[in-house]
Order: sequence, then structure tokens, then C-alpha cells
Amino acid sequence: MALAAGGDPRRIRRLAVRFAGYAFPGEELAVSVYDDGTTSEGLHSYAFEVASEGRTVLRHGRVEVASA
Repeated sequence: MALAAGGDPRRIRRLAVRFAGYAFPGEELAVSVYDDGTTSEGLHSYAFEVASEGRTVLRHGRVEVASA
């Protein structure tokens, strides 16, 4: 997640997601990312969902990243 972790995967501390459907090779993915603030542990939190061909394939996504 270049947007959330500045392109550095070592900053990711937690990644959670619920699979809600299928995406197939060659389909375009639309990712929606929302800034969710700072956790009590001082990590920055982002929520996200992913859609493919108009249907949600990942929902309730959350990534928490450490400061640079």
C-alpha cells in the first residue's frame, strides 16, 4: 500500500480484510481508501474496500502502519 505505508511494506503492523466475492485475472480492481486516524498504540489506521466489475470483493479492510 504505497498510499498508506509510503511504499515501505516494513511499516505495516496489521492487515485485516473480509473476502466478500471473487475477482478474476484480468479484471480491473477499484480500491477505495479512507483515513481512519491514529490508534491508541500510535499507529496510523486506514480502512479500505475493493470492487471488481461493479461488485465488492474485499470489505472491512483495515491496515495499520507505523510512522516513517
